[in-house]
Amino acid sequence: MNSFIFHDNFKSDLYQSDHKQLIVFFDNQIIAKLLLDHLSIQKGYFKFKYNYNKMDDDLWTQFGQTTDHLVNSCATLTNLKVDSIHSSRTLNSIWMFIRDCIIKAAKEVISHHKVANNSPQRLSKPIIQLQLAIKKVNRIYYSFKASNIKSLKWPSNSQ
Repeated sequence: MNSFIFHDNFKSDLYQSDHKQLIVFFDNQIIAKLLLDHLSIQKGYFKFKYNYNKMDDDLWTQFGQTTDHLVNSCATLTNLKVDSIHSSRTLNSIWMFIRDCIIKAAKEVISHHKVANNSPQRLSKPIIQLQLAIKKVNRIYYSFKASNIKSLKWPSNSQ
């Protein structure tokens, strides 16, 4: 009830009843957030939230051992040599294997639960208006770039 703008109940004067009517005004941001969370869960958009506070020394040791085991069981990582990384693309693919091993070990050892993957926060109206003004200024600025000035191409009034 704390998230409502206003709520009250009353007895109706329009008809005889032993029931009371309830009137509630919602904050539309609360409804929008709940709807977005619901849609995220419904479509399967979720992320894992790990409970690091429940970790003790034994669990951290187990997490390290599980990570080591997963890295050593990955053929790409066990066959890795110092001179086998020739490009950033190779480095990125190796890092993805390591990252996947760490995430898999975390899911096995660290206690976790699923949460809705929150959508980005909505920007306030003044910020959106500022963004639109910046876009307009950028369009004006780029219409006066050197190549347009040299070729005597001026922006029209509609731009």
